Amino acid sequence: MHTTPRDLDTVDDVFDGSQYCPTCGETFSPLCDRCPDDDSRLVHRSPRGDALIGRVLDGRFRVLRLLGQGSMGNVYEGVQLPIKRAVAIKVIRDELGYDPSTTQRFMREARLLTRIAHPNIVDVLDYGETSDGCLYLVMSLLHGKTLDEVLAADGPFTVRRTCEVGIQLCNALASAHAHGVVHRDFKPANIFLLGELGEWIKVLDFGLAKQAHDPASEITFAGAVLGTPLYMAPETIAYNIADPRSDLYALGCILHELLCG
Repeated sequence: MHTTPRDLDTVDDVFDGSQYCPTCGETFSPLCDRCPDDDSRLVHRSPRGDALIGRVLDGRFRVLRLLGQGSMGNVYEGVQLPIKRAVAIKVIRDELGYDPSTTQRFMREARLLTRIAHPNIVDVLDYGETSDGCLYLVMSLLHGKTLDEVLAADGPFTVRRTCEVGIQLCNALASAHAHGVVHRDFKPANIFLLGELGEWIKVLDFGLAKQAHDPASEITFAGAVLGTPLYMAPETIAYNIADPRSDLYALGCILHELLCG
């Protein structure tokens, strides 16, 4: 039995315990086991109080389930309804949505990533703000693990494996820097290894990125040092200086960690 999918346009609209198809994103009666359109096994969802689950953003992107949480936003699995494409949707956290600096940083990440088209950097498909102020960033849905997860599971990399990953990291940074973008939070947790492509990597999370040599792109709080200390150059920690050399310092830390564990 196929129920008519609801177009959820307000934050109060959530799934009510019905089932959804992870392939097409449509909702169905709890009596169904499989999607009648593509035969995918349906997933049951119980209400969890997340108003975004089940919502359709700007009539195009349906939010399916939470994938992870960060300091600035949550990442959800979703589907692009017109073409039934699986996507990842990053949404700024409600409690930060009213902070102008966080909002600027989020939208800057979207604009910077749309400028950088590189195989080793996460693909941004769209971004925007809904009529009720929900900021979202739509990216390709990746399957695999972050580099820190792989390192914890496998232990130190071989020299060859480190070089294979390192070359891709160098290429990603070279492309970002060529576009005048400094990542500022380059670390294993922001590097993704695609499971279906072996050691192919994607650099993620440009939420702290800035335009090199552009003071106007600095969006910080007084006295705040942005980044992860273990991968930050001494100059960045001491003087809050971040430029392409800062990313290269972080790259050296990552390669050392891969070789030594």
